[in-house]
Amino acid sequence: MIPAAAPAPAGARAPAYSAHGVDAIAGARAADMRRVCETLAEEPVTEYRLFLAQGVAAFLDQRGGGTDSGLDGAAEAAARALSACVRGARHNEPLLIHLQLMACVCERLLVRVADVRNFSRPMMHPLFSLVENFDHLSISATLKAFILAEKPTFKHTRTLDSYLSDLCMEDESYLAASIPLALSALAVERLPEIFGFTYALWRAMARVARDTPEGEYYGRQYRRLSAALECMERQGGGAAALSRALERGARTLAFCLGLLEEASRGNAARSARRAAQIMREKSQFALIHHEKVMLGGRRLVELFTDATASGAAILDALEASDWIDPDAVDESRFFKRLLGVGGKMHGVFSQVEIDALKNYFRSKRHARQDTPHSTAPSELLQFLSRHARAVLEAPPGAGGPPVDHRAAYYSTINAEWRPAGIADAQHVVHAVFAEFDKCRPALERDVEMRAFPYSSEAFERRVEEIYYSQSRQTKSLNLAVDDDALAAIHLAFAPFAMVDGCWLKNISAANRGDRAGELLFSIFADEIGNGIDAANHANIYQRLMGDFGLALPPPCHAGFAADQRIPHQAFKVPAFLVAINLRHTEYFHEILGLNLAIEMSGLDGFYEAMIDNLERRKMRADFWRVHVSADNFSTGHARQSVHLIQHHMGRIERYAGREESVLVWNRIWRGFLTMIYLFRIELAVLLSQKKINQTVA
Repeated sequence: MIPAAAPAPAGARAPAYSAHGVDAIAGARAADMRRVCETLAEEPVTEYRLFLAQGVAAFLDQRGGGTDSGLDGAAEAAARALSACVRGARHNEPLLIHLQLMACVCERLLVRVADVRNFSRPMMHPLFSLVENFDHLSISATLKAFILAEKPTFKHTRTLDSYLSDLCMEDESYLAASIPLALSALAVERLPEIFGFTYALWRAMARVARDTPEGEYYGRQYRRLSAALECMERQGGGAAALSRALERGARTLAFCLGLLEEASRGNAARSARRAAQIMREKSQFALIHHEKVMLGGRRLVELFTDATASGAAILDALEASDWIDPDAVDESRFFKRLLGVGGKMHGVFSQVEIDALKNYFRSKRHARQDTPHSTAPSELLQFLSRHARAVLEAPPGAGGPPVDHRAAYYSTINAEWRPAGIADAQHVVHAVFAEFDKCRPALERDVEMRAFPYSSEAFERRVEEIYYSQSRQTKSLNLAVDDDALAAIHLAFAPFAMVDGCWLKNISAANRGDRAGELLFSIFADEIGNGIDAANHANIYQRLMGDFGLALPPPCHAGFAADQRIPHQAFKVPAFLVAINLRHTEYFHEILGLNLAIEMSGLDGFYEAMIDNLERRKMRADFWRVHVSADNFSTGHARQSVHLIQHHMGRIERYAGREESVLVWNRIWRGFLTMIYLFRIELAVLLSQKKINQTVA
């Protein structure tokens, strides 16, 4: 059955921002398209970034458009648009650059879809399987190869960051890139649109590269998406609203490609915006150098002062002066004498900026009319301004940190539609680390938990000591329990199981491209089922809860966190893991440590005891078995996590030096110990369930 879009849990109100988020929105300088795009591409997720993403998505909804041609009709239109862009880019270098920027952004589109709230939605899993296959082919490299008739390469030649720092981009190009970035930031609310966009993109790529191995690859992936969609429709059919969302996603791709074509054309309004931006940037640094120079009857200092506000005054004065020849712009004294080799201002403007200024003065003579695509950037900026006013005028939400673990769990899981959850995440992480720091001396009474100077060999020895010690401790527990206790234990573990892998979502997505990021992503992919709905760990656990006759709402719903059958303390550890995922850039090193502790947890006697208890009752134990298998200490996640830390520490020692490596190691070890501490709390919660006969041999 195709699931309906789930923008917010039942009973949810409009997006709520924290006081910090409101201040960020109120204090943001006047937006321009480049800044909007850069912010949407930044890490980590912030309340302001979510504000922009929601604004861009709402703007697209407002524009509407389309011909109600259905998903396949919209996808076919997008395929034709991409083919036209590729043909045009062979003779139009700006279009090639704009197209590659768009391709880089599209390669980021799917890395956020594996959200906790999407685990139970079948639509997520075929999309995530495409992310795993991105190692094999790069959209950006494929397009460039076919445009330039080069041999296709699977290596990226430029990064998204390098494109965003390039001053030659036009507003339409920035908007085209901002749209998939916004969809990616709203991976739960906009999952159907993401599916429709991706469906159309892979179909279009198969069309562009047809009759080649690359075309066969994209065609194969497109057919997988098509088959997955047909399967979901057969299982239950799709609601009209969902079908429209899928079509809207495909139309969105066609709209983005239209923006790219527009960005490569000469256009008076766009050329004026670009030239004014250049003058604004240069004028900030020129005020002290031209105190007595006159231009058009005004002192240059006055014109520069005006230019810092709009940039238009200095352009108008130049156009009216004899420095610019409107009939021969390239031969104008401004460009030949002043900016040319040997001129007083040689080197002040880059060649890209000089070309943009020349285009502006040419466009003044041969102005072209604006089109719907060319006016879209300014319309979006106006829409964002109104969107900001609406947020700032809305009644403030309840302030302060979450009141308890249940509230923290609910808030941080739902941060996409309730951005204040990001601020709540910081409170949660700070509180847990502060609590651990107070309890650390007690934990370090165990010799193997004490800090030690890092070396690869010492680290590996210590991890093995802890592995064997923990295994002995849990195997000494008598965990034979009755039916009620077994059900109670699994109910208490549900908040953790439902978010399995969540701590790796953002850190692995943000660091793909280096070895550490790829290792993290590989572990994360296993946790969430490698693109297979039935293999997702949270979904496996839901089936197990069904075997117990325990129906639970999705973890994002208020009813889950409010379920009094689940102990209050059972929400503490998973709330921390969801929260630290939202703050991944601040706690990268701690996450490496806590991930190792989590992967080692599957190797102790508790998991084996749960397998025994379930299988004696002829119940499925696949949730526990998959962890014992995947986390094994010889080649599984536990060993991979050890290698990951060794690799990371080796890089730090080589490139940052010994002093920095000590600081990094202390943070990794702190993350590891914090998770050990939290697991002891979690185990105590599980062991506290009724009728458990706990004896220590």
